[in-house]
Amino acid sequence: MYCTNVAFISYRKKRKIYPSSFLQKRQEENFTKGKGKGKLYTYERDIVCIPHSFLQHGDIVEIPRKKHIRHFLAVNKLVGKIQLNSNMDESEIFNEVRSVFRVPMGYCDNFKFKILQSSGGDSRSLIFPELSHSYRWTASAVAGRNAKTPIYILAEDELQVYDMVCILC
Repeated sequence: MYCTNVAFISYRKKRKIYPSSFLQKRQEENFTKGKGKGKLYTYERDIVCIPHSFLQHGDIVEIPRKKHIRHFLAVNKLVGKIQLNSNMDESEIFNEVRSVFRVPMGYCDNFKFKILQSSGGDSRSLIFPELSHSYRWTASAVAGRNAKTPIYILAEDELQVYDMVCILC
């Protein structure tokens, strides 16, 4: 009644069945047209715009981990989502970032900001990366390797926030 030779039973692999239109669209997204070589990578990340008032001790910014600080950032629309493609150049990436934070920047289309990076290790601070004059930001450099880590930027312009209170206290 029972099969004792379990080793000979083949397991079926679970596969999702997609309509052909979805597969064709997906193939077009993964490969660049014209070059025929490289894949087109898409990076979807959370992005956090930190007000300039958070800057402390020269070039160090504390990662916003406290609940009331994160609430302040969310209420003032300083947290968002961004999608970057590997074929975007630096100006397209920066324009995409600016489009996310148009409202808190007073609908300014060219506000200034700097991209921050983690200082490494178990540190809870962000620093300005040292860049050469010829360095150009790419989508993979901005997005980073860890999909769980958000992109942090520091606004150099004054924010048009509605509820600016002393949040560093």
